[in-house]
Amino acid sequence: MALTQSLRSLVLACGMLGFSAGFVMAQSNDLPLGQPVEPQPGDTYVAEEFGDWQIRCVLQEPDVPEPCQMYQLLLDVNGTSVAEMTAFALPEGQAAVAGATVITPLETHLASGVQFFVDDQEPLLYGFDFCSRMGCYARMGWTQDLVTSMEQGAVATIRIAPYADPQSDVIVTASLRGFTAAMNSMRQRLEAASQ
Repeated sequence: MALTQSLRSLVLACGMLGFSAGFVMAQSNDLPLGQPVEPQPGDTYVAEEFGDWQIRCVLQEPDVPEPCQMYQLLLDVNGTSVAEMTAFALPEGQAAVAGATVITPLETHLASGVQFFVDDQEPLLYGFDFCSRMGCYARMGWTQDLVTSMEQGAVATIRIAPYADPQSDVIVTASLRGFTAAMNSMRQRLEAASQ
């Protein structure tokens, strides 16, 4: 009797396994494969990559120039993403030949501003313009001398202070690998848009 009960349990278990396997197979054959999502005007996409820099553009209707900017995610010494930097070329005839925006975390000490320098050069101080839910924004004007030093340099360093401890520094770096090619692409895009 015990053998019959055990045999019955074994047959029942095997039947359940067979049913489960069949159910899983049927389910896996019925899974939706998804549909491609077509980009829509207003969507941001990566148009080009140059070294550590991306050229990000906003898709527009046909025959409308797309606004683009250089982009790099900035990491601290531990490899943690801390800030973002965007940069763009400006029309000739101004003191600044390029502009940039650095976005830092919300808990940044705003009065300390943003110090920016290339390799071992002296830092430049920029103030914060505003904060949003995305973070705090500091806009920067770059002279031709600064852009040239970035084209010839290895690393741009950004120093900010946390709100909780304004006496300490948070240092993030932007690789300048690919900077020259990315800036040249931005200049070409600016020139093409102005024609």
